[in-house]
Amino acid sequence: MIGKYILPWHGGVPSVWTTCLLFFQAALLFGYGYAHVLTAWSNSILRALVHGTVLLLGAIALFFQDISAWAPTNTVEHPTLHILAFLTCAIGIPYLALSSTTPLVQGVLGAKEDNPKLYRLYSLSNAASLIALFGYPLLIEQFASRSIQISLWSFGFLLYSTLIFLLLKTAENTNSPNEITPASITPSPLGTQLQWLILSGIGCMLLLSSTNHICQNVASIPFLWIIPLSLYLLSFVVAFAHEKDYGRIWYFVIFISSSLLLWFLESKGLPSLISLLTCASIVVFSGCMICHGELSSLKPATQHLTRYYFILSIGSVIGSFFVAIVAPKIFTDYREFVLSLVLIFAIAIIRLIPLERMTSRFFARTAFFAVFFVAVGFVTTHSGEKNRVAARRNFFGVLTVAEENRDRPDFHILKLRHGEVVHGIQFQSPGKRDIPTTYYSEQSGIGRLLSHFRPSEVRNIGAIGLGIGTVAALTNTRDHLSFFEINPQVLELAEEYFTFLKDSKGEVSHFIGDGRLLLQSSPPQQFDILLLDAFSGDSVPMHLLTVEALQEYQRHMKKNGVIAFHLTNYYLDLVPVV
Repeated sequence: MIGKYILPWHGGVPSVWTTCLLFFQAALLFGYGYAHVLTAWSNSILRALVHGTVLLLGAIALFFQDISAWAPTNTVEHPTLHILAFLTCAIGIPYLALSSTTPLVQGVLGAKEDNPKLYRLYSLSNAASLIALFGYPLLIEQFASRSIQISLWSFGFLLYSTLIFLLLKTAENTNSPNEITPASITPSPLGTQLQWLILSGIGCMLLLSSTNHICQNVASIPFLWIIPLSLYLLSFVVAFAHEKDYGRIWYFVIFISSSLLLWFLESKGLPSLISLLTCASIVVFSGCMICHGELSSLKPATQHLTRYYFILSIGSVIGSFFVAIVAPKIFTDYREFVLSLVLIFAIAIIRLIPLERMTSRFFARTAFFAVFFVAVGFVTTHSGEKNRVAARRNFFGVLTVAEENRDRPDFHILKLRHGEVVHGIQFQSPGKRDIPTTYYSEQSGIGRLLSHFRPSEVRNIGAIGLGIGTVAALTNTRDHLSFFEINPQVLELAEEYFTFLKDSKGEVSHFIGDGRLLLQSSPPQQFDILLLDAFSGDSVPMHLLTVEALQEYQRHMKKNGVIAFHLTNYYLDLVPVV
């Protein structure tokens, strides 16, 4: 709910959800750590008082603040930091309380004696999360507005607070050190705890990177976010319900087969939406089952349950942090998805091959991982599109400039890609450099519009989505063309490698920021033509296609002006929507 709430604030890109998941994993870490300390170092009365205070502060935070006040009026320079700050202030304390539930309750119940059946409560809690995840778009979202949803959630938090406070208040003081036998306090070996950390981290890394992979190729909409997250939760449900439900060899075979099939489908061109989602879903579920099935097989006695969950949450934060923060800094494209698949393959090999005969199983595994990291580093460093001239990556996606036919002057071109989708092509020979190409040829829809709509008048033209600025080649000396582009790196590449903007006959200006937000904060622009070209491929910004968005566009139009949509898309039929 909160992810959908803020999606339009930052251009509707998949990185919004990735950043949200980073926050939730980090908050989960604090919640599990808080539960571990509260369970290990306090009695039942103190536990109830401390947690009751946290619950009260969470309720105050929910009912005495205005979430909409955080909405930016223009594009934020550092969206990740803004999202993390907003989430911390808006739902940080309530989510801290909620996230501590599983280890706090199970820690209280399992402190006196080892009861492996308690881990089934972890399966049950994830099953409940899975039901809520599907119930949200199918039931809640269909019949309740956003403000009503927030109110219902807030009152639900009050109900939860009452129940958990009563549970802790009436619980026996079963975690006194005097009641625990020496045998039960023997901690798990360091190597085992390190495996907890690695397995949980790679599982979370697969969740975030697969979400990026799917949303970059289709659209950044909450319905698609739900698919990888639901499979991630389902793997916890299956893995922790019964250990016998995890068949290591079978899941390894499924994982390898589906990964190869996904690679084959994408290498042959963009597959159909159904085949992409089906194959990617099998990869995600089998990969998560390998990680979480191995985690379940390594779980400790219930006296150490809170430590176990705490270390799992640390691994999840590391995996989330790598995908959301580190990967955009070190990779120029989305290589973390392939990296997560390689690491899961390594895990499966390690768990399948018996290493007991080696002197040190732990160090043998460490060496094995080291070899894989070196191999992966070599592959990711030396792979990439042939003839690539430039590559950039930031919060909004991956951009590459490629060169083709350099030895054939009449067909020598530079091409801009955003992900897998071409966002502009320009001939490089002086005689053909000004020819508009792709969807902007003179016979295209926008080409005919600009040729015949008020051609002798002074025209004010707006364009949401820059690409390489090809539409500028269709203007005349009386035109004023305003580009609205959310990604500053698109403008940098358009000016550095292409010449449509500087060679335009009309006057060209550009504004960096989300087109809808920029128009909302501007007085009526009196456009003759408003071109919306932000839907032709990966990560469709759906907030630009709402009724409210269209009303905003109409506010900026002259009487009898034209709003022109470019709706070519590989996966979605957007014509009925418009």
